[in-house]
Amino acid sequence: MEDPFYAVRDDIDSSLASANALHSRLSSLLLSPSNPSSKAELSRTAAQLGQTLTVIEEDLVELREAVKASEADPKRFRLDLREVSSRKQWVERAGTRVREMRQLVVAAGTGGAAGAAGAGAGAAKRDGVAVGLSNPPLPTAQEMKMTQQHLMRTQDAQLEGVLSTVNTLKHVAVAMGEEVDDQRRLLEDLDTQVDTTGGKLAVAMRRAKKVLEETKNDKGMMTIVCLGVVFLILLVLVIVT
Repeated sequence: MEDPFYAVRDDIDSSLASANALHSRLSSLLLSPSNPSSKAELSRTAAQLGQTLTVIEEDLVELREAVKASEADPKRFRLDLREVSSRKQWVERAGTRVREMRQLVVAAGTGGAAGAAGAGAGAAKRDGVAVGLSNPPLPTAQEMKMTQQHLMRTQDAQLEGVLSTVNTLKHVAVAMGEEVDDQRRLLEDLDTQVDTTGGKLAVAMRRAKKVLEETKNDKGMMTIVCLGVVFLILLVLVIVT
């Protein structure tokens, strides 16, 4: 069975490839001269990139939880520390890339790169620390709900896969039981045939023995008769001569 981590990671890689293409296009639009068509395409591209990043962020939330669980008890998931560390680093790199692209979406919505810088500075002042633009925004209630729904769908899919495997094993077990019953009946029939054949062979042997004994007795009588005849012939010859 495929490791769910790698299945989700492949989905994120595919989404990141699409996001990178949208990010490049959005960067070009932000640098191009302003005109109605460019603004419309900029808004559309920014919306598409934002939606793609939201999906990736939901998947990353799931992966972060999985990595935390495996980090707490690697043996339970049959993972070594190197594999856990590798997964954790991959999730962090993907999260960093998503946050970087999210900055451009914010910039497109606030009037360009200057708007994105101003938003980052305002956030730093509110927090009282020099935070970078890579800090992710706090998830909204809707985003948390979507994340939970995504996790539930994933769990349902995994349960359906387990149920399908169990049903398959059940059918295999039933087929094996039927095959064993068929073989048992064949062996019972063979045993009955062997017993019948053995009985017939014993009867045949007794008959053959009886015939041999009768034949032996007949030969003895013939020998006696022959000797008697020979004796009579000799006796007649002696008398005649």
